[in-house]
Amino acid sequence: MVPKGMRTYVDVYLRVGPDGHETPEVIALPDGRLFRIDAVERWQRVQGGYAVAIRIGKRMTTLWKDTTGWSGPRWYVIMRSAAQMPVARTARPELQNSSI
Repeated sequence: MVPKGMRTYVDVYLRVGPDGHETPEVIALPDGRLFRIDAVERWQRVQGGYAVAIRIGKRMTTLWKDTTGWSGPRWYVIMRSAAQMPVARTARPELQNSSI
C-alpha cells in the first residue's frame, strides 16, 4: 500500500487527436487497479508540467503530468487513504469486488 499523500507514478491511457491534443481516458495504478476518467474538467500549466482536473465517478481529483524528467513526460497522482479512494473498475467484471 502506498502511503497517503505520496506521489505515485501511474500508467495513463490516452486518446490523442489528429492535432496532438491528449485526452486521458484511464488511470492504471501500480497495483493493477484501473480507474476510468469520466470527465476532464481543465488543464492548467504549472511549473514543470500540467495539472489536469479530472472526475472519476462523483469525485474530483488531479492528475499530474511531469514534463521535466530526463526520461520524458511521466504521469502521477497524489495517493489518498484507501477509505477515500473511489471504487476501482476492473477490466474483467468477474474480478470486481473480489478479495484477490
